[in-house]
Amino acid sequence: MDEVTKNSTASTATPSRPDAAPLPEPSQRFAEQIEDASAVDGAEMMEELTAEQAADVAEYLDPNTAARVLAEMDAEDAAHVIEDMQTPEASMVLAAMDPDDRVDILDLVTDKLHDELVAELGAEDREEVRQLEQYPPDTAGGIMTTDVTSLYEYISVDDAIHLLRNLSEELEQMFYVYILDRRGHLVGVLSM
Repeated sequence: MDEVTKNSTASTATPSRPDAAPLPEPSQRFAEQIEDASAVDGAEMMEELTAEQAADVAEYLDPNTAARVLAEMDAEDAAHVIEDMQTPEASMVLAAMDPDDRVDILDLVTDKLHDELVAELGAEDREEVRQLEQYPPDTAGGIMTTDVTSLYEYISVDDAIHLLRNLSEELEQMFYVYILDRRGHLVGVLSM
């Protein structure tokens, strides 16, 4: 290799100034673009990549963003992405998903990976997976979620409105809000 080729190769791999920050990887730059997009747009962008490339990008995203994006993808495509991720990172993404989306993806990965991923989840998330996996995927139990919205009866109307607005951005769907007393007992139901 001649001197010009060596120098041009070196200049693309390392910064020209000793104090310059290293250039971000393509996956990192792509992740930054996805973070600025909606979950639906991010999912469309990820679906243009191979599963391996999408997994690299997902590992650069924060788990909540990756979870929202993968939940908008076709479940089979999302499962392929999860399969190509490192197990701890994939588990963090699954933990950030709505329980029904998490189970849909876990149903599509190998049994060995399924068990590894579930073992990495927190106790509450593991229990939700076990509960939802009892039902066949195309039944009411298989598509339900264990996430419900509840408010305490003693909060102000302004606080309730603020909380519901924030929750509506996070939750996939909210049909009812359950009102609880100080002991956590149901005292009312609001239809949304």
